Amino acid sequence: MPCTVKHRGDSSMDSAIKHLSKNSLIYGFGLFAVRGAGFLLFPVYTNFVSTDDMGRYALGVLLASMMVLLIQGGLGQAFIREYGTVGSEEERRAVFFRTFSSVCFSALVLFLILAVFRVHLAGFLFGKGFERLILLLGASIFFEAVSQYPMLVLRCRERVLLYQGIQLAAMAVQIGTALHLVMIKRMGVEGIFISQAAAFLFTLILVSPLILRHLPRTGSWKGLGSMLQFGLPHLISGLFIVIIDLSDRFLLQRLTDLHTVGVYNAGCKLAALMALAVAGFRYAWIPLIVSLDENRIRDVLSRVPTYFLLAGGWFYLFLFFFINDLVRFQIGSIRFMGPRFTEGLSMVPWIAGAYLCYGFFILLLPGVYRAGKSGGLILIAGLGALVNLAGNFWLIPLTGMKGAAWSTLAAYFLMMSWQYIYVQRLFPVQYELRRLGILLCLFVCTGIAGILIGGSWAGLIRGVLLLSIPLILWIVPFFDSAERSVIREKAACLIRL
Repeated sequence: MPCTVKHRGDSSMDSAIKHLSKNSLIYGFGLFAVRGAGFLLFPVYTNFVSTDDMGRYALGVLLASMMVLLIQGGLGQAFIREYGTVGSEEERRAVFFRTFSSVCFSALVLFLILAVFRVHLAGFLFGKGFERLILLLGASIFFEAVSQYPMLVLRCRERVLLYQGIQLAAMAVQIGTALHLVMIKRMGVEGIFISQAAAFLFTLILVSPLILRHLPRTGSWKGLGSMLQFGLPHLISGLFIVIIDLSDRFLLQRLTDLHTVGVYNAGCKLAALMALAVAGFRYAWIPLIVSLDENRIRDVLSRVPTYFLLAGGWFYLFLFFFINDLVRFQIGSIRFMGPRFTEGLSMVPWIAGAYLCYGFFILLLPGVYRAGKSGGLILIAGLGALVNLAGNFWLIPLTGMKGAAWSTLAAYFLMMSWQYIYVQRLFPVQYELRRLGILLCLFVCTGIAGILIGGSWAGLIRGVLLLSIPLILWIVPFFDSAERSVIREKAACLIRL
């Protein structure tokens, strides 16, 4: 007999949060499918690719991220807003045409520019003799940029299972290609870039029927200017985010060497598990907020940060406690993390903490949207980028890669703080500060206890500490009466199963 739970309290808010949780998990899994392919291939990269080539890979990711943002011109957020608010199907096709055709044109122009200047760019980023990498990156950038808007259509229509299926198929292509080229053919960083381009090309092929269905009878770029105007702050703030997130690799190359960049990037790859979780939440969060009316949005905004900290803080502690055990996993002679890269493990807590702060930055974005003051994002992200760059220039010569990690955490923490102050002035929300404080104190105390524990039983005790967090929150008490009722009924369902 199926087990159903009757929701108490504000059913509209409960349904919105349940919807957000479900879609966050699905989008997070889908993102893990393509971007997480790099994590699944992590043992291959760190065992069969040199540290210098991993450094080149990190610099290539920096270039690709900035180029994709420039191609989009900030149209991604504008597309979600326009596509989700227009009434008829023909209007949706018109929105799709003007954004998709604009991005196709920009992507083609950028590919030609990269092809013409490939010798100079390769010498600047990778060293002499790596011109082919620029062409591969250009192709990957083109396929990624062009395939993004059909995928955005699936997000706006909440076709999450189809979205996930396409991502999984692309992951299979990337993993299969990378295993053959990197592990068997020993092609190094070139094999990595070929596998990425193949995955994005395969995605584009899969969404091509959707592209054809969304092309209008007569296309027009009318309205593109207003979309670009709305998207410009997001473009500029997005570039600042890329600077915070990836410029440390470039500065490490200039201030140290490619080996250090490769080792540092390996640590960041492990911490990116937190980034993938945050990205899955972001993909579900923005479309949900756009769809909510004024009466519901404040209630949802006040409650979601509590649940986000509960889930994000628990996952952070899991990484903090067990990442060293994970990388020791070994099959035959292949370790999960190659011995040349283990120095990068010390980066994981700092970078994962930075991504958690970025998650709260994303949580506060709806207040900016509702107030129509997206220009403030430029100032906040710009200040964060300045803090990051100044910290890198100051700390990298003194402490090496740790300085880069500290600078990233400082930048995201300050951005989160400034965003909170800014949004509360524009769109005040009564957050659950008492419950947020309880969670923060509990996570800090659990983390300190985990650090102090040593010996052969340390892993088991840390696991018990993590599993005891829900029990402690039940005793405090942390959950309200409606939440307790839902938890009891869910537990009863599990017991009956």
